[in-house]
Amino acid sequence: IIVDQLDQTFSAREKIVSPQLVTFTKRMSELIPQKTTLKIKEIRVPSAAASEVHFVTQDGFVIYFDPTRDADDQALILSDLLTKEIKDKRKTIQYIDMRIENWAYYK
Repeated sequence: IIVDQLDQTFSAREKIVSPQLVTFTKRMSELIPQKTTLKIKEIRVPSAAASEVHFVTQDGFVIYFDPTRDADDQALILSDLLTKEIKDKRKTIQYIDMRIENWAYYK
């Protein structure tokens, strides 16, 4: 499920989101289940101008991604973070933020 959070009116044939965002979202939707045990509940695009996309997991936390960066790299970092750092703490996590290059943090 993709949730529209844009809250804007658009005309016919007007580009709402970039093709890069669509490609990234599709690729990440494939990678997350392949590289992790996570299941995605919904995908949120906060605004047309924002350089981010939010994946809400069935575990209840949100993962923030930067769609201008490589999806495969971010999925690999996410997988490492989940297996090496977070491990059994998934139920207590509110979010994982992957938007900053070479940095990932969670709360």
